[in-house]
Amino acid sequence: MTNNITRATESARKPLIGIVLGLDESALHLNMTYVNAISLSGGIPISICPTASESDLEVIASQLDGFLFTGGIDVFPEFYGDSFCHEKTEYCKTRDLFELTVFKIFYKTKKPIMGICRGVQLVNVALGGTLFQHIENHSGVTHSVKISGRLVDIAESIGLDPAAVQTNSYHHQALKNLGKGLEIIALSEENIIEAVCDFSDGRYLLGVQFHPEKSFNDDEYSRAIIKDFVLACQG
Repeated sequence: MTNNITRATESARKPLIGIVLGLDESALHLNMTYVNAISLSGGIPISICPTASESDLEVIASQLDGFLFTGGIDVFPEFYGDSFCHEKTEYCKTRDLFELTVFKIFYKTKKPIMGICRGVQLVNVALGGTLFQHIENHSGVTHSVKISGRLVDIAESIGLDPAAVQTNSYHHQALKNLGKGLEIIALSEENIIEAVCDFSDGRYLLGVQFHPEKSFNDDEYSRAIIKDFVLACQG
């Protein structure tokens, strides 16, 4: 009986999900929409200070159940092989270098990873992919997307017609050449990549260009996407 109780408790344990704190010249910050979305989906968000050493990150990764790479400013172009920088590109090399290190360490664990907006771009770059530095008309709009794979499964799990899916859009950059192992599972009407994944070999890696955490309170599909990630973290 004791063993059964122990197993039941373990299966119900809330997963610990790491999120890197953003930084500027004088402050660390984290948008509460990410925290609330993870918490309300059954996870426990754990903020990671971007000053942790690589050895500390190894220890942290061993204790976490999943990792969320959030939105923010752009990835430094040189990290994906561009020698020029578009006039609208904004970056923080310190954050980029830290999150690329986090990804390298966490990717090795095969624990679930999700990337949102900048997060999916960072994941793509970390896996050897490239980005379009600037695209027009994709910030502050809502548009239809053509989904496939797991995103279809998520839509159907809540009774939503996959052909009716719409997402928000707050980005001016986009995925160009895909990183190693990534598969496209959502495209906009203009064939902009809106989501990628790698579910091979027991891995859970999901990246979306849109912001399900922003529409979490008002959109069931957004909630279902975050919940899918949190459940994967729970194992």
